Amino acid sequence: MDYFTYYDSPIGKIILLERDGKLTKLLLSDEFKVPASDDCLQRDTDLFKECKKWLDIYFSKKIPGFNLPLQIDGTEFQKDIYNILLTIPYGETMTYKEVTNALKQKRNIKNMSYQAVGTAIGKNPIPLIIPCHRVIKTNHDIGDYYYGRDIKKYLLDLEGYFDKV
Repeated sequence: MDYFTYYDSPIGKIILLERDGKLTKLLLSDEFKVPASDDCLQRDTDLFKECKKWLDIYFSKKIPGFNLPLQIDGTEFQKDIYNILLTIPYGETMTYKEVTNALKQKRNIKNMSYQAVGTAIGKNPIPLIIPCHRVIKTNHDIGDYYYGRDIKKYLLDLEGYFDKV
């Protein structure tokens, strides 16, 4: 059974989706509507309570200090990238090149497309929790973000990134 709930955040309504006690998606837009059905019900589960607590802490400019159980869907390539993103500490960043190099090292290969890595990052199903907003360009430009540069800038600012640059 899949469940969903809503969370009102400073960047707009967030939709959380859960399957088997694990977070499967976090959607950052009012554009996305999840209709209740026999397969997906709106409910405030224990996991959602923990997710909302995590988000409350995060949006209060603090490190949540605990991990949430995640069900990361995607290809093995995408999952490898998302696991690298999970290592980026709060308030820190990695460049697309650094993510690519970490993936090349993990997979023990010499060449990899930065564009393929960037495309996979853009398909992150659980943003914020899997911090794709912490990936920037080598020249320190914040780069693009699926939900828009303004939201990416807000998230980086929230974490104090611009205080360090």
